[in-house]
Amino acid sequence: MEKAEVDDWACSELNGVSLGDKRLNSRSTSILKALSEHPEASIPESLRNWSETYAAYRFFGNDNVTHDALIKPHREMTLKRIAEHRIVLAVQDTTSLNFSGLQLTEGLGRIGSDVNGAKGVLVHTTYALSDQGLPLGTLDQRVWQREKKKEGKNNSKIASRDKESSKWIDTIKEIANVTEALKQTTVIHVMDREADFYELFAEAQDLEQKFIIRAHVNRRINRTSRRSDDGGRLLQQLGRQKPLGTVELEVKAKADIETKRSALVQLRALQFKLTPPKNKPLKIHSFKNHVVDLTAVQVTEIHQDEEGLEPINWILITNVSIKEPEDVLLCVQYYCHRWQIEVFHRILKTGCRVESCRFSTVKKIHVYLALLTIVAWRLHWMTLLGRVAPEAKACLVFTAQEQTILSKLILKSIAPKDCRLVDFIVLLAQLGGFLNRKSDGFPGAQVLWRGWHKLKDFMHNLALIQEPETTYV
Repeated sequence: MEKAEVDDWACSELNGVSLGDKRLNSRSTSILKALSEHPEASIPESLRNWSETYAAYRFFGNDNVTHDALIKPHREMTLKRIAEHRIVLAVQDTTSLNFSGLQLTEGLGRIGSDVNGAKGVLVHTTYALSDQGLPLGTLDQRVWQREKKKEGKNNSKIASRDKESSKWIDTIKEIANVTEALKQTTVIHVMDREADFYELFAEAQDLEQKFIIRAHVNRRINRTSRRSDDGGRLLQQLGRQKPLGTVELEVKAKADIETKRSALVQLRALQFKLTPPKNKPLKIHSFKNHVVDLTAVQVTEIHQDEEGLEPINWILITNVSIKEPEDVLLCVQYYCHRWQIEVFHRILKTGCRVESCRFSTVKKIHVYLALLTIVAWRLHWMTLLGRVAPEAKACLVFTAQEQTILSKLILKSIAPKDCRLVDFIVLLAQLGGFLNRKSDGFPGAQVLWRGWHKLKDFMHNLALIQEPETTYV
């Protein structure tokens, strides 16, 4: 990426955006750039003057400007980045955005239980990662408002397509469609326990989509037919398997999603067959009466002495081909990258402060969310790029002027021309409060977004100083 591309990254991410008017297309890019330069700031703080702020609010309220229209060009850029990798992880997760304080905002729905009365929107995002965990962008994002819960309904009698859990299947269908042309790339869907249900397994098999899902149900496996009660329970069958070995994994610490810890774990694996659940009518749920071939992987932590932490005991279900013990370890390592979407959500909420907006309609919130989704990805990508590619050049992220300012502010001198990206990432983090001690490790997203905000303020002030003087009469 050359200097011009660094300066115009916002234009690249929204390249081809179609909002029905060239002025709206141009406005979307300028707002995205402003929000990215001051991710923690409010809209008036980011835009800096009333005319730009007023234009931005009109933009958010324009009927032609929608969440999907803004996410689409970013997805196209994400697909281009995906095409450069042989293995890509499509991590799905749902989060809620709480806008309970906006009493007059139209269209908000229930989040959480009916008892607490919290209102907001629900967001289901599919986040693309390289096999090393580097964020590549957003592949899909669904935003909706939940209606009041209906009482007295038998959940097993509700069609799958009418349940909220259909988001997992709908997303897999969408990803299968948009990645169909990527013949050299294998996409593996990574999901947490909410996605552990038969309909998803069967749909993924029909679409030839690979997945790794954390198990939630100790279901009966290897039954001879859908209605039979033979076979055994998953956990019991898996526990009888001989351990494949003991390895050390890097997993997230419970207290901080950005902090890693080492865990010594034992691995087991079991291939099994799964039939449709017998208590759900086939016609209502629209799935075929066929058997799905799956593999279960158990990850059990041993010698856990750290206070306040429960030992890891994961059961992962996958249709990825597993033939050797190394395949089991690779499957577990892929799942360990799932927590990156939690970091992304944290950046979106805490770094970009998406829940602090004060819009009058939920439609405007959706549009604002689309732009901040791109900003949050950019911050996350910048945070991890130096770790994944430590020898990368600084010009991938920083312009020559930004490099000069950072080196003068922190090093009190001009940095050498051959400085790596990771060196400037650390300088940016120091500007945000990172101490850079030997024991501190890599800086996290929080100090980086603080440093980024300060850097952009320095650049803005410098531009004001360098402007030609105006004489007032």
